[in-house]
Amino acid sequence: MIRTKRLMLGSSAIIALVSTQSSWAETITYGYDSLGRVRTVSVSGGPNAGTNTAICYDAANNRERYVTTVAGAAACTPSPYPTPTPSPTPAPSPTPTPTPTPTPTPTPSPTPTPTPTPPPEDQCYSGGHWIPCP
Repeated sequence: MIRTKRLMLGSSAIIALVSTQSSWAETITYGYDSLGRVRTVSVSGGPNAGTNTAICYDAANNRERYVTTVAGAAACTPSPYPTPTPSPTPAPSPTPTPTPTPTPTPTPSPTPTPTPTPPPEDQCYSGGHWIPCP
């Protein structure tokens, strides 16, 4: 008799374990866009039942963020972050213009004094001038 009770107790524990596992079963549904990227994930059944996730992408097709809700559909809305406004570019401070250095004036080379050319035969040199010979 004792043997029978143990067998019944063991079989009822197995049945309880199997029925508990079936309540944990969940179905995950994935939604894709035209580029083949995962856009939505919905969970039904199991401990995460009702969880919906939207996967948001930026303009360069990079995953930007995940939006998860427990009730209702999750959706990607425009980024909640403010669009950064560019800071004004500071005006460049004036740079001092360098003062040009004067170009040195070349010193003229001395002009050579002319050497007298020999005059025609009827000329004589007198007093620094050529004059007709007497």
